[in-house]
Amino acid sequence: MRTTMGSYLRTVLTVAMIVVLTVAMPISVFADGANGASPKLTEKWKSINLYGYPLAIQTDGSVWTWGEEEGKEPTPPTKLLHIDGAEQIVRGIDSIILLKQDGTVWKSDGWRTPDNIAEMVEQTFTRVDGLTDIAKLAGEDVALKRDGTVWVWGNFGSTYSNIVSDYYTPAKIQELSDIVDLAKGSNNVLALKKDGTVWAWGRNTYGQLGDGTISSLDSSLMNITKNHDRKTPAQVLGLPPIKQVASNTYGSYALDVNGNVWKWGSDSYNAPDEHLTPFKVEGLNGVTAVAAGEDHVAALKNDGTVWTWGNNDYGQLGDGTQNHYNTGNGFVKDRDRIEPQQVQGIGRVTSLQVTGNTNVVFTADDQIMSWGINRLSPAPLTELTSGPFDAGNIDLSGFIVEGANLEPAYSAVINDYKLTATGKTFTIKSTAVNPNASIAVDGKPLQGDSMSIPTAGANLHPIEITVTSSDGQHKRSFTLNVQSGTVAVKGKMIVVNGRLLGSTEEAVTKDGVLYIPAPSLLAALDLNGKASLVAGSQQALLNGETVQLPAAPQLIGSKLMVPLKSVQALTGATTSTVVYGEPVTRTVSDSEKKLTTAYQNAASEYKKQAAAYDKAKSAVNSVMATVPAFYVFGEIKEDDPHDVWGYTYPVNVSGVSAPGFLTKSSNIVIKNPDKSKLAFGQYVGGVHYYLGKTTGKGLFGQTVPIYIFGPPPANIASKLNGVNGKLTAAKKQLDKATTSLSTSKNNLLKGVRGEYDKLIKKSPSAGTYLQYAMALVDAATLLNDSNLLKEAKGKVDKAVKYNEYADIFYAVYASRHIDREDRINGYATLADSDPYLLLSALTTAEQYYDVGVLFSQNEDSKDLATYALTKAAKTGNADIKKKAEAQLQKIGK
Repeated sequence: MRTTMGSYLRTVLTVAMIVVLTVAMPISVFADGANGASPKLTEKWKSINLYGYPLAIQTDGSVWTWGEEEGKEPTPPTKLLHIDGAEQIVRGIDSIILLKQDGTVWKSDGWRTPDNIAEMVEQTFTRVDGLTDIAKLAGEDVALKRDGTVWVWGNFGSTYSNIVSDYYTPAKIQELSDIVDLAKGSNNVLALKKDGTVWAWGRNTYGQLGDGTISSLDSSLMNITKNHDRKTPAQVLGLPPIKQVASNTYGSYALDVNGNVWKWGSDSYNAPDEHLTPFKVEGLNGVTAVAAGEDHVAALKNDGTVWTWGNNDYGQLGDGTQNHYNTGNGFVKDRDRIEPQQVQGIGRVTSLQVTGNTNVVFTADDQIMSWGINRLSPAPLTELTSGPFDAGNIDLSGFIVEGANLEPAYSAVINDYKLTATGKTFTIKSTAVNPNASIAVDGKPLQGDSMSIPTAGANLHPIEITVTSSDGQHKRSFTLNVQSGTVAVKGKMIVVNGRLLGSTEEAVTKDGVLYIPAPSLLAALDLNGKASLVAGSQQALLNGETVQLPAAPQLIGSKLMVPLKSVQALTGATTSTVVYGEPVTRTVSDSEKKLTTAYQNAASEYKKQAAAYDKAKSAVNSVMATVPAFYVFGEIKEDDPHDVWGYTYPVNVSGVSAPGFLTKSSNIVIKNPDKSKLAFGQYVGGVHYYLGKTTGKGLFGQTVPIYIFGPPPANIASKLNGVNGKLTAAKKQLDKATTSLSTSKNNLLKGVRGEYDKLIKKSPSAGTYLQYAMALVDAATLLNDSNLLKEAKGKVDKAVKYNEYADIFYAVYASRHIDREDRINGYATLADSDPYLLLSALTTAEQYYDVGVLFSQNEDSKDLATYALTKAAKTGNADIKKKAEAQLQKIGK
């Protein structure tokens, strides 16, 4: 599925709680197994994480993965190539964190974790600065040092602690020392001190801190309405001496020295059992280890039994059941439990590990069993009983050697021989364990102790290898698929073995044929000196042998270019193409330029007249402020002064709450000499000016002030006549400018729509619809009219019918009108889905620079960064060129 960037223009991001899935350190009940002997299988493996693609650590510190992928044969346990000496694995939502045996911490490179086994095997790691001598990871951002101190970083360090640190740098929790165990839930941490006390801090939305309080959330579950979270550790009271702690999304757990389990918070979202202070779990005793998953719990007892409780969405309770949801997010069947229950069918357990929604146990009879993630009952992990690590029992069907450079070596043992893939060739080499055994490749006996097969060249797929045991009784045959590499053209970019081919190399289409630069390609596939091409000739030489090409290489410009359809015949590499289409560069017609200019002129005139009107209005107000006016509404009757009401300007000069009404304390008299305003003895409303103050009798015969209003004084009247004339003229000009602005806006939109409607009618295409949409985006920005963005999106939807990538080209263009930070966030979203599509959609040097900086942040995308920054330096102005060259130097290019 392709992720688009169009939606980010108007997207509000919501951050949900992320549960870090941790492989706990295995906790053993029996030191040496059932009879004091060391079981072979359970000694070989140290810890196992079944979240996503499995990851398991052997006792030698190597890390292995395995699994099934759609349309492929199951992959047996395969060693990760770029990490060793591992002690503990933590799986985050988008990263893998490894604790090594030397106490250093390493994080997986890239924006996400691998989504297939081949990527997992090739995953690289970078050491996390500032973390040394680590004893345990409690999550992807919390660690315990061997000296008993606790260190935090990332989101937890910046949000749920009082450390003085930036987001990326690990820092010590100053309030804690002598810590011997550490556990992290979703956003809360438990720390166990050497003296047996437990300390807690972080989020408290389910009472996980155990202090009798709870934080409340609103209906969105995102905003805290009552905050009882805590940034500094505080002791959890009411507990006996504790020897181990555990925590998950909803609750906290502690194992005391007498084998009892204590809990507080909730067991799961679906099985609420909130307790805001610790209490003892009934029905459990003799417990030697407790482990918490995402939202379930497992306890191991000294009799070797395992007990579980909590959420059961994925069968993680191991009782043969699981929750079933209906469409209303309720349950057709609710199989959660708040009381512990024994897991049946696993024998005597010696070690328990819980990660996410899975459980793994090592047993006294040398089995490794698991349940959870829809495995409803315990079953052996049969994948660990055979594979490349188990001599004499191997099936290498589908074993793939990728690329020309195979570093480090792939190897597998099969009976008396070892197969090793190294360097530039695939080598089959005898281990000389039993020189009487025999091995044959494609029916030919092995000559001497090895046979080398080039990984580049034709007719090498597949290779059949047969191994016969020394007594002649056992013979095994399998097929070895050697891939000479991959060459893909994505847009104009050339990707060889997953890496971009140079910072300036691009594919060229001539006469409908796609060509790529021959010298760069041969160098990338390590064929320099081994392959020879001649422009115009369909015959090429490879390792001294003639190869017939489907199409001849050509000189295009000064470069020798080879047709993509000839690459596989020449190199054996698998080829593919992705056609994104050409990004649309906005073309503004002369008529549109004139209409835009007309609108801008009208807008400028409108602003000018609006300023003149505001100035004239201000002048009138200034004159009127010198003699306060009284605005009368209704009619003033001589015999009933209560009918009038009004207000004064600029202040209530009369000092009463409703000037114009007869009150106990004051009155208003209107003197209006204009007889035309008289009607049957009534004074009508209007503007009157303050003339003076006298006294009179109120309703009850008391003396009250009388405020007298009437026509404006002569000096005020003359001033008002002058400025009122200017105000009238200014208002007339403003009305005219407003009409002109509206007319220019309508003409602009009419002109744009008319021009592109004609083009669409004549030649509908993705490019024409995109031009239309981009013109509407520019108009929306110019006119500050968000409705035009909706109209533009409708044109994009039609463009997508002609080119599925049209919405990406539109989004990249439209992003120039939004904030730079939001724009780069959008680039990152698309880069995570298809970085080559993003590069193909860029059209300006500024865009290339921003994307180049984005790619520079990750070691595995430095080739993409180099490509983008080189483009920026070549096409940008002096400032962008300088910045791009500085960034290239920074990444060592």
